[in-house]
Amino acid sequence: MLMLPVFLATFTVLWGLFTPSFIKDNLNYKLGSDSFLYNRIREAKQVQNVDVLVLGASQAYRGFDPRIFEEQGIRLFNLGSSNQTQIQTEVLIKTYLERLHPKVILFVVNPESFSMDGVESSIDFLCNGVIDNQVTAMVFRLNSIKTYFTFVYAGFRQLMGMDNDFVHPIQMEHDEYISGGFVEKEYQPYRDVLPNDSVRWIPRHFQMEAFERNIETLKKSKSCIIFVQAPVLREFDSKIMNAEWYNQYFASFNVPYYNYTQILNLPKSFFYDNFHLNQHGVDTFNNDLVERLALKQKITEVTMTYYH
Repeated sequence: MLMLPVFLATFTVLWGLFTPSFIKDNLNYKLGSDSFLYNRIREAKQVQNVDVLVLGASQAYRGFDPRIFEEQGIRLFNLGSSNQTQIQTEVLIKTYLERLHPKVILFVVNPESFSMDGVESSIDFLCNGVIDNQVTAMVFRLNSIKTYFTFVYAGFRQLMGMDNDFVHPIQMEHDEYISGGFVEKEYQPYRDVLPNDSVRWIPRHFQMEAFERNIETLKKSKSCIIFVQAPVLREFDSKIMNAEWYNQYFASFNVPYYNYTQILNLPKSFFYDNFHLNQHGVDTFNNDLVERLALKQKITEVTMTYYH
């Protein structure tokens, strides 16, 4: 029994190194991805004292363009990641909040993420992030066999420096990484299909608990917190049976909450799928957000109150 953990760890490393990928269902190691988390994490370690920090899933890193905010004199950094759930958001908050020291936090609240187990996002963190105490705590909190196997194998590779020479390109197929954490997709028209049936996203209890821990942590900081539900296609939103429940839940935290699907009735031509805006949509959404939320004024207020 005492030797079992050593045996399992050794077996996992050998399995990861020498077996073909098609038989490694429980060990998913993919260095580099179209979410560009590898680039984003390493850039975040070089950035300090931003005006705006964005947290959330793909609607965050594909929906908030730092260049648009820069035109308004606002320095934004985007810490979104693919399928990011509240468990991963908690890791990012604990690791980067103090360093980035944002004056405003745009927390992109995605109802679907509350129904996810967080395993896929955790694997992205293990393969493309840095395994530290916070990531290790995330692994044990999720308690998933896939996460455990990837944790051991990714940890071995990091310990041995096997990926030290890896360079993630800033362009992959139709995507380009933009400094500040944004991923710009080459223009594509809407090509998705609507589901035939209604959709109901049942929140997982542990994700709600993590969300509430995250809000408690953020409220202790000196930042102004704003919840933003990024736009989805209006026809898709009408399929979500419990959308109003999520609206009421997000509005219950005494934090400004903006549901942009309801605020902006964007046409299909502004989306490339049901969830994500193309660059035309991003431009419209971001410019409206800067003005509607009076971001420059909020940044000034926080700066005058707490930073002088």
